[in-house]
Amino acid sequence: MSLAFSVVNDKSICSSLHAEKRNKQEANFMYTQLFKQIVLATDSPVHEKQERAEMIAYCRSYYTEINNQSALTFLERYELDESHHSAIWWYSCDGFLYKMLNEACRIQDIETMYAMRVFIRDLHREIEQLCSLEPSRSSTLILYRGQQLSRSAFKEIQSKSGGLLSINSFFSTSLKSEVALMFAGVSDSINTIAIVFQIIVPPVDTKVVPFANIDSVSAFGGAETEYLFSFGSVFRIGDIDEYPHPDGELWFIKLTLTMDKDPELVCLTDYIWSHNLHGRIDLSSFARLMIDMGEHEKAEEVYSTLLGQLSYREDMNRSNFTQLETELV
Repeated sequence: MSLAFSVVNDKSICSSLHAEKRNKQEANFMYTQLFKQIVLATDSPVHEKQERAEMIAYCRSYYTEINNQSALTFLERYELDESHHSAIWWYSCDGFLYKMLNEACRIQDIETMYAMRVFIRDLHREIEQLCSLEPSRSSTLILYRGQQLSRSAFKEIQSKSGGLLSINSFFSTSLKSEVALMFAGVSDSINTIAIVFQIIVPPVDTKVVPFANIDSVSAFGGAETEYLFSFGSVFRIGDIDEYPHPDGELWFIKLTLTMDKDPELVCLTDYIWSHNLHGRIDLSSFARLMIDMGEHEKAEEVYSTLLGQLSYREDMNRSNFTQLETELV
């Protein structure tokens, strides 16, 4: 599956780029960061039982419409046995949850992402819990991820070396480079390139950047020595080098995990907060961000969701709706 990511050149952050271009690029980058804050907000009431029922109903409707019996069978299993396994176990097993969630993140399908918010929240919390159980590190950890990237995606990363890369989904990696090489394979067409991400993780506060070894709870056990990053993790793009391979192209991309205190990330976040979001973190912020990205149809989808949520209608005053209505026209 294609990697869901956004990149921003460090030279474009709080710089003199044309405002329209800068707004769209930066809004794209902040899409997952904002959604993460909405889903994980601790000051909003959470009705997990209701949200899970909504998620199951959404998935059932979707897979019934496309007549995917395998997915519907898995959904029945999930509905009956959800509490018997961890969210990480369900995410890692051979079912539709992994594919559906990451595809929604890749194409920025707000309807599906919002429908799956309870599952996203469960995954994030379990990663945080596993983080808290791991001993603190004083040395750098090096992880790997191998996959095929489209040439256009590779060129986008390559053109922004030194910039920031936000992974817009949960991000599986391995301690074993040979596992990454196996998943990367070699380029076998003119459209894709084999990539191995070498991920450098300095000693960090895992409460800020949650990731953890999931071997003890994964459906696959410890075969891959797998580490899972929560969605929205941000990395600094480093060296990008071709690795000699007799069968085709193979590239290594070095990424370094960043902290919230990264000066360019702070600058970007502050800019988006003050200029695009006007100090709000809710679905109305999402709609406004879609407008800044030039995605008016998606903004209308978010707006429709807002209208269907009574709690949001009560929380938002009429002026906020009027402003959104004006921007969507």
